[in-house]
Amino acid sequence: MSKDKQFRLPGYQQYSVPKGPNSHGSMILVRATIPSSEVEPVHCGDGVEAQAVRIHLANDSLVVYNIYKPPTKRLEAGELLTQATQELVLVAGDFNAHHPTFNSTTRMNQDGHHLVELLTDGPEITLINTGEPTHILGGTLDLTFISTELVPVAQWEIDDELTSDHFAKTTTLRMELLPPPPRLPPRWNTKKANWKLYQDELQKWFSNYEPAEYIDQLNQDLTDAIQHEAEKAIPKTNPTNRHHKDYWFYNDEVREQNQHIQKTSPTIPFP
Repeated sequence: MSKDKQFRLPGYQQYSVPKGPNSHGSMILVRATIPSSEVEPVHCGDGVEAQAVRIHLANDSLVVYNIYKPPTKRLEAGELLTQATQELVLVAGDFNAHHPTFNSTTRMNQDGHHLVELLTDGPEITLINTGEPTHILGGTLDLTFISTELVPVAQWEIDDELTSDHFAKTTTLRMELLPPPPRLPPRWNTKKANWKLYQDELQKWFSNYEPAEYIDQLNQDLTDAIQHEAEKAIPKTNPTNRHHKDYWFYNDEVREQNQHIQKTSPTIPFP
């Protein structure tokens, strides 16, 4: 969307990437009564357009990705779909990927093979398309992925009336039907605490403490001292990730290596 033709929809928070020399333009609209914030999207391949917005829910949050992969670009979706190991996600867009998994009548291309491999290796993410064509010529170019734990409360369908050359897709998530997230385990492992060390360190702090003049500062100082001495004497618990035991973090170095592996992996020729 060009800057001279700005779109506004009253009652909605608008997140948009304007159309430009290297962008086809994209937009995510969130009802203004729902808290939301823009998120820096992960890298999905050179020339692949990605947009992300976090929807803040009562007990959790959902990151919504809007993707467009031009037909001539190569998709790198490993980091994108791995997001489901860390948080609730909905990933939707035009992937220009072809595979019989998406549509039984289509022929496979490299991007389709790439996505199906990721789905096979990542049980935390699920494709929820029903197999119906998303393009008026019969192709299935538009795909919707969600965190697997959302599948029981999800509904995906085609809108036959709202269309251009692609049909509109509707994904409904009944988030209120999800069970509440599990309570986090206690931060401190008090069963292994060195209580003598804790008491000695706290006593040492108190003997050197000059009491604050105001009660609020006194309260803050005492709280900080308890926290500090607990760090020395009480070991922390070691909770596992709530989504997957192999939870791992991406940083710039890991991201670079991930991209290098995907780019240098042997390619399989597809017709």
